[in-house]
Amino acid sequence: MILTPHIGGSTLEAQKSIGQFVSQRLEDYWVKGSTMLSVNLPQITLSDIRSNFRIAHLHANLPGVLARVNRVLGEDNINIAAQALGTEGEIGYVVTDVAQRPDQKALDELAAIEGTIRMRVIS
Repeated sequence: MILTPHIGGSTLEAQKSIGQFVSQRLEDYWVKGSTMLSVNLPQITLSDIRSNFRIAHLHANLPGVLARVNRVLGEDNINIAAQALGTEGEIGYVVTDVAQRPDQKALDELAAIEGTIRMRVIS
């Protein structure tokens, strides 16, 4: 995934400004999971991680995916501290903050949910 805008800077100052802007958006995605101003993903603006772990789950926008994500976490006795969901056409993106890292079995189950495109843990 690349979250970059059209770079139309015609001056050195404009090129520097857009370079800083792009690098900040990439850092926000990598560190927080934010997809603000993305054109090909649901837009979710996230704060810093307040819990110990954040799970980012990109998936096909199908009924029941969010319920399955929450079921897997609940079955692993993982309490959800916060959650954000966005959809854009055929794509869904749910970001879940949890207090403890799910075990590997639960992470494997999250990755195996029907429609999963990508799942990652941010800590």
